[in-house]
Amino acid sequence: MRSCIFCGGKGTSREHAWPEWLLNSVRMGQQERMIAQFAHNTPPKTWSGPRIDVRVRCVCKACNHGWMSDLEGYAKRVIGPLMQDVGFNLDQSAQATISAWSVKTAMVFEFVSKMRPRFYSQVERENLRQSCRLPAETAVWAGRYSHTHWLFVDAHKMSNPKYNSVFSEALVATFAIGRLVVQVLTSRLKPGAAGEGSLPPETRRTRGYLSQIWPISSPIIRWPPAMSFSDSGITLDDASTRFSPRS
Repeated sequence: MRSCIFCGGKGTSREHAWPEWLLNSVRMGQQERMIAQFAHNTPPKTWSGPRIDVRVRCVCKACNHGWMSDLEGYAKRVIGPLMQDVGFNLDQSAQATISAWSVKTAMVFEFVSKMRPRFYSQVERENLRQSCRLPAETAVWAGRYSHTHWLFVDAHKMSNPKYNSVFSEALVATFAIGRLVVQVLTSRLKPGAAGEGSLPPETRRTRGYLSQIWPISSPIIRWPPAMSFSDSGITLDDASTRFSPRS
């Protein structure tokens, strides 16, 4: 019997990687794309089609109907308007909610792949469950996508980036949900580098397209932002690879 990735409890069931409320909010019949690459030096796994209903057996019913359901309820009230392109000022509570939901989603999507080892540890998943505490050296950004209805995931590891000796490994997960783009970066620092607090450099093309929402740096972020990702300009692929090179 499998164990829940968040509490260690037995008896997991097949649950939606994308929550049902989100799937129901995205218009059916539109093209969707999901790319997941959680293991080093392996080809990414890709899904595409009019409706991506990915299920994964990694969460117990107690977590799914308990703290995760509560988090989804909070997130729906914030993410729902953003994915529908409604003007919405993100206060600190909204920023923290989007960040926690995005990290939780990245942790669940990691189990879509059977490749090991996993990036996030059991302790980090427990901390999120117990106190909504995000892993150390985690940053989250939010941006806007000009396309009306879309589901997109790109998740990949970076191993021993040559451009920065501080980091030994990192995971970048980029989500596009309707008009909302969210990106999570969690880094592992090399021994002796703890507390440096720096981030890998990004490519110039994406500067100004994403606003940092974790750690919270601004009490209010006005929405929608001035610049948006698109299919013909700065794309979602540009967003997902802005901290390249990949592993």
